[in-house]
Amino acid sequence: MRYHLSVNRTIRGKLPKDATPARWARFNDAFENCELSAAQIAAEIQAGHAIAAVHDGRRKRDNWRMAQHIGIDLDDGSMSWDEVTALPLVDHHAAIVHTTASSTPAHPRMRVLFLLDEPCDDPDTYTAVSYTHLDVYKRQAHDHSTLRPPRRG
Repeated sequence: MRYHLSVNRTIRGKLPKDATPARWARFNDAFENCELSAAQIAAEIQAGHAIAAVHDGRRKRDNWRMAQHIGIDLDDGSMSWDEVTALPLVDHHAAIVHTTASSTPAHPRMRVLFLLDEPCDDPDTYTAVSYTHLDVYKRQAHDHSTLRPPRRG
């Protein structure tokens, strides 16, 4: 299966914190819309390339057209890799889990990527679906009973 998204291959990792507005504009102009398999998406991420929703022109809210993935950023460092990947939502439904460019052993940062069967071209629906994923993640991340098998009655 192939998924609709955009990729920016002009930079690896993150822009520097002191990047100028002009540099951000060039970065946001450089996303290319494409269709990739899950393995190809993983390869783009491993290469340090940014991915985003499909846009017409510059990557910005007004140009958003569709998305076929949901990404949850886990930047607070409160959970280990093993804890995140053991969550039922992640274990059963995530396509890709990866550390981010700013992750360190002392403060792990990860992204969980869910690939959707169909592209979503309605921004309100996409926002609702994204927040639903985030809400389920938050409930599971803070209810550690989800990490254990259920008790027998």
